[in-house]
Amino acid sequence: MRQESEPKMKTMNATYSNVLKMTIATVLPLAVGFGCAGKGQANSTEFFPVEETASVQRFQDVQIANGANEDATLYPQHFTNGQLNGLGEAKLDAMCKAEDACTQVTVFVVPPTNADDKAIQDRHNAVVTFFKARGLNDGQIRVERGFNPDVHGMARDGLAKLNKTDSGASAGATADAGSADAGGATAGGATSGGSASTGSK
Repeated sequence: MRQESEPKMKTMNATYSNVLKMTIATVLPLAVGFGCAGKGQANSTEFFPVEETASVQRFQDVQIANGANEDATLYPQHFTNGQLNGLGEAKLDAMCKAEDACTQVTVFVVPPTNADDKAIQDRHNAVVTFFKARGLNDGQIRVERGFNPDVHGMARDGLAKLNKTDSGASAGATADAGSADAGGATAGGATSGGSASTGSK
């Protein structure tokens, strides 16, 4: 039996070896060919050119510009030694990109605590100089001192009106419930009084 199985094993090994050689001979040229061809294929920079702005980035830029233009307020951290720093210039530059900021701009400057008139004027002049460098004239630039009244308000004003957000049905139901409780208490008091009177008799 052992002599008969040995030729079969040799035949199987030879068949496996031939299949393996054929597989390598087929796959290897394909792999080499694809590898060489890949050198001339487009890379990611060709699909996403640097000079083109993605739609998501354009949407973000529009939101930043509109937000800066609506707020239109510069705080002490936007200035260094009375001059606009990088943060302040970035905000004003974003305002320039807003749709309605091409012909008229209004900027509110919040002065630091205990700032003198010269420090406040230096900040105003820095804002005017910035916009003039971008083509606007004195008639198109308005600089105001303090907070922008259109975007700032006291929280207490909103809290005072909070009860008005309740629906009339809820308020009526609450009032009815209160009346019912008061009526029940009155009826209970009358019953107790009646019982006491009966007992005394």
